[in-house]
Amino acid sequence: MKTLAMLPLACALFAVTAHAAPPKQAAIVTKGKDMSAGNLSLNIATIPTPPTGTTQTDRGSSGSIDRQSYTTPTGTVITRDGRGRIIASSTTTTAGETSTTTHRDGDGRIIGNTYKSPTGTETTRNARGVITTTATTTTAGDTSTTTYRDGSGRIIGTKYVSPVGNVTYRDGDGRITGPDFK
Repeated sequence: MKTLAMLPLACALFAVTAHAAPPKQAAIVTKGKDMSAGNLSLNIATIPTPPTGTTQTDRGSSGSIDRQSYTTPTGTVITRDGRGRIIASSTTTTAGETSTTTHRDGDGRIIGNTYKSPTGTETTRNARGVITTTATTTTAGDTSTTTYRDGSGRIIGTKYVSPVGNVTYRDGDGRITGPDFK
């Protein structure tokens, strides 16, 4: 008897669920096909799934997000500040063993390019085309040393990666520093 009393409530819930709002039309791709017999139109709707990428989050000492970088499946890197505003983006184009990365600011203006040659040397230029840094990597066995030079050819610093993966940065005078050579 109690089961029958609950039946109208179950039907009412089903009715509400059955009449839920359809998905947004902007997210639906519809393809039509004309059937020759009777001129019937067959519409097939598919909702495209967004591509997935990787996200790297940098947090401050308080635990709040300082910066977040999202890499799309096509290789574009979008960097946002703690408030979610785009502060930089980089798009890489690869042809054979060479690649060119275009760097843009938050407003989409080009702020520089990085060109990687087949030999592994990376040359970074500013928006005016002036060379700002050059990075050359030398590998011997499991170790690698990258030497960074400014536009004049002076050594800014080096990055040494040991066989176990430890990274050591040194400035132009040979002092151990952080990744920014300061």
